[in-house]
Amino acid sequence: MTVNELTRSNLAKMLATSGHRPTNDATDTWIGLDNPNTTAQNFQLAFGAPVSISSYIGNTGDNMSWLERLTGGTSPLKSFQVPMTTNSQISSTVTQGTAPFQVASSTPVGTLTVANHPTLQDCGTSATCSSGGLSTPNGQAVFGTLTLSNGTATLTGISPPFHSSSSFNCVANDVTNQANGVKAVPDLAAA
Repeated sequence: MTVNELTRSNLAKMLATSGHRPTNDATDTWIGLDNPNTTAQNFQLAFGAPVSISSYIGNTGDNMSWLERLTGGTSPLKSFQVPMTTNSQISSTVTQGTAPFQVASSTPVGTLTVANHPTLQDCGTSATCSSGGLSTPNGQAVFGTLTLSNGTATLTGISPPFHSSSSFNCVANDVTNQANGVKAVPDLAAA
């Protein structure tokens, strides 16, 4: 690799090497070529640093105002502090069972399309739900198992809360004895 070093972590190694150009160490910071043994039109630019590589615009480098950053170590991460756009798909070659990326947002992401996740569809009062059923944006499903105490159980703390009795539907089943009747009663004051 052809390298222009920005810092050398092992000065003794540099001084002991003829021409003061020793091989790189993982703790050096450098700009170089990934493939120097090729023609100039096929060179590939490479950067290396022991902790992170950050990109700035209009900043001299303050370790806070970076726009994108690649960190290494045991949990490598590419981080962005600016919005991202792309004109093509984001693909991943991660192993089965590992999410290729995560989206964390405190506000709904309206145009995010996901696969292998349940969708919500409102079929109204129809006995057969067809393509005429309406997709329910920002849907929410809450489920769990409650133990009855003196014949009742109360679920609170649903977040985000439901705001009107028409915005949700409660269903209850007795899993101990399915012949027993169970009635779910929404209580907006408790929600």
